[in-house]
Amino acid sequence: MIDPVHRKHIGFRWLALAVLVAGMVLLAGCSGVGSGAGEGSYDDAGAGEPTAGAQQADVGKGSAADTAQDSAPGEDSETPELVAAEVTRVIDGDTIEVSMPDGSIEKVRLIGVDTPESVHPDKSRNVPYGDIASEFTKNYLDGKTVGLEYDVQERDRYGRLLAYVYVGDTMFNEILISEGHASVSTYPPNVKYVERFTAEQTSARNAGNGQWGYTPPDESAQEKNEESAQGEYIGSARSYKFHCTDCVWGQKITSNNAVYFANRDEAIDAGFAPCKVCRP
Repeated sequence: MIDPVHRKHIGFRWLALAVLVAGMVLLAGCSGVGSGAGEGSYDDAGAGEPTAGAQQADVGKGSAADTAQDSAPGEDSETPELVAAEVTRVIDGDTIEVSMPDGSIEKVRLIGVDTPESVHPDKSRNVPYGDIASEFTKNYLDGKTVGLEYDVQERDRYGRLLAYVYVGDTMFNEILISEGHASVSTYPPNVKYVERFTAEQTSARNAGNGQWGYTPPDESAQEKNEESAQGEYIGSARSYKFHCTDCVWGQKITSNNAVYFANRDEAIDAGFAPCKVCRP
């Protein structure tokens, strides 16, 4: 049995131990509060400003957003929306006729390009290279299934469709320019690829491709060769006089009245008199 004095000492020990434990718990609690404030989203001095840790996290998010935006494809790199059509006829270098998915027939004018004239009603505007460009387009597109990409304006004032024409993934408008068969000709608002086209034209011109390196044939020399092949002398069926082929009077004879002779004796035997100017 414990005497009262001894029991009192034991009570003081338990009380001291309880006070010690309570003190340790209190210290641990204060330490936790201090640590939590260091990791909070805001500090006292910033009056609502993010702490360094929070700012760093925000910077990370911004960088990811910027990276996503920078990696977004540009307009030219997007896959174009194409309408399938079958080329039924090539009219000239930059104009074709196609059969649309609904069975209708449409004339299509290629956007952004202009090839030399070959079928203009005013024949004086047609040039030899126009036939070359037209033949190139015919060999490349005739009878093929193509894709049509429209720009802002879908038709011109003549009712023709305006389109970029694709064979597979290749845009034929751009091929015409890079090969030198067409020059750049753009009309707002259809200017989606004008920068690409202009760069291709500069390269083609510097390289002398197509029309940029083309030398037209000497028409006068060609006519002389044709006359030489027909005969050495030319006579008129109206005047019954014959001339040298380079005689000024002989060159005035129309094709309907022209008669050619291989030599002088042949003309005289046919009853033609020699010209008194060129004296054949």
